[in-house]
Amino acid sequence: MKNYVKHLIWAFLGLALAVSSCKKDDTIPKPLIENSKTAFEIYTDESVSIEPKVTSEGESTYKWVEDEKEISKEPILVYTSKEVKEHTISLTVINDGGESKIDYTVNVKAIPLPTVEIPNKDGKVNAKIHSETTITPTIKSIRNVTYKWVLNEETLSTEKILKYTFKKEGTFNLKLIATNSSGSTEKVIKVETSNYFANGVFVLNEGNMTSESGFVNFIYPNGSRIDYAYKNANSGTQLGNVIQDMWLANGKAYFVAQNGPEQITVANAQTLVKEKSYTKDGKLSWPTHIVVASNSRAYVRDNSGLHAVDISGEITPHTEVICKANKQIMDYIKGKVYVGGENIINIINPETDKVIKTIELDAKITSGIKEGKDQCIWVSTNNNSLYKINTTTDAIIKRYSIPTEFSMKAGFIPSNGLCASKQEDIVYWKSSSWGKAYLYKFDASTEKAELFIDFKKEYTDSNITYGEVAVHPVTGNIYIDLIKGYGADYLINFLYVIAPDKTLVQTHKNCTHFHTSCYFTEDFK
Repeated sequence: MKNYVKHLIWAFLGLALAVSSCKKDDTIPKPLIENSKTAFEIYTDESVSIEPKVTSEGESTYKWVEDEKEISKEPILVYTSKEVKEHTISLTVINDGGESKIDYTVNVKAIPLPTVEIPNKDGKVNAKIHSETTITPTIKSIRNVTYKWVLNEETLSTEKILKYTFKKEGTFNLKLIATNSSGSTEKVIKVETSNYFANGVFVLNEGNMTSESGFVNFIYPNGSRIDYAYKNANSGTQLGNVIQDMWLANGKAYFVAQNGPEQITVANAQTLVKEKSYTKDGKLSWPTHIVVASNSRAYVRDNSGLHAVDISGEITPHTEVICKANKQIMDYIKGKVYVGGENIINIINPETDKVIKTIELDAKITSGIKEGKDQCIWVSTNNNSLYKINTTTDAIIKRYSIPTEFSMKAGFIPSNGLCASKQEDIVYWKSSSWGKAYLYKFDASTEKAELFIDFKKEYTDSNITYGEVAVHPVTGNIYIDLIKGYGADYLINFLYVIAPDKTLVQTHKNCTHFHTSCYFTEDFK
């Protein structure tokens, strides 16, 4: 009996303990997983940190699974993948109360290739040879980009912005390769190069008398300007010592330097790259002006007179003097060369190098020979006479007597800068009087002379006219250079472009250095 009771007591205690144990397990809840965000997007080179908010009693274990493979046991998963797709990742959290599960999606995207655009929508770039061209692309990329510019399998640059000088005329396929961590994008850019100095204005400058410092600027029709154009095209070499005149013919530019040692320089007219030169050897003495009549013959004026120059091969001046010649601009019209003498105009036949006719005037010539409307020429004398001459008959059309208040005398240049419009029978010239900066005008249709512009009055620091005056053959605009003064003040200068109605079209400030004249490409076409 006692044993029976004893067993009964132990059975009761065991049942009590079992019931007590079941009650304790039921009071521990399974983990609670909270996460407001279950979908993520990353690129193949990125990682995402998935940090679930887990509420759990007691010790918990974590199990991260992708494609039935356990990938982590940490509470926080740092996930990365190179596989481009939407990945499903399951998290199971387990404690003594049970387990909870949640699914996450990670959309792994490929890194976009760079996009490449250039300013020109048509994919073309126009460039001028022998001048630096800048191409600035627009690159869009979410990752760092490296660059490579390639032309004819040659790498030109690894910078984003290309700065390059094309040397040849033509059409080229330039390739830009933009690369990021995902790969490369190639952009082919069609570059069309053109003759750099085909259309515009050459502006000659003497420079200093004691050094090779002459130079030429170039102005485009829109007013943009290239300074030291010859120097830029010839690896920093200056043009010459006291440049006086130039001529365009045969696809070449011919320059004359008064002080030498290179007295005549020949360059490609479109690029200004030097082709050859004539170094003084005693045949020419201080040459100043040139006319090119053919691909084999030019004429150069020096202190002794006019010389024929063979330009077919090496530049060879003839020592013989054809005639006396003033230190003034000459001209070539209708197959004849017109050269001013003391008080006559000498007309030269380039086939014989002989004077075939002279036109006698009433006084000393004070201007260069300037072509006007209908290929007539104009010339002035120091008794204020103005002559209009027919270049077909070489006869004087008319002599105009200009009032002395509009002086046609020459200064020490020695020229009054007479120039003529090719659109109307109008000429302009400057005052040679010290302290005056006048530009005069004469309209042959009304026979009226007038003070066109008083620069000292209308333009600040424009005190002295310097060099020749020139008229654009198409627009009729007048090009005239003025300086503030001599000494250091010559560095303060203004090349004005003025319309026939006196409107100021362009101002080029502090770009000349003892200006000689302006030469228009249209005049030589």
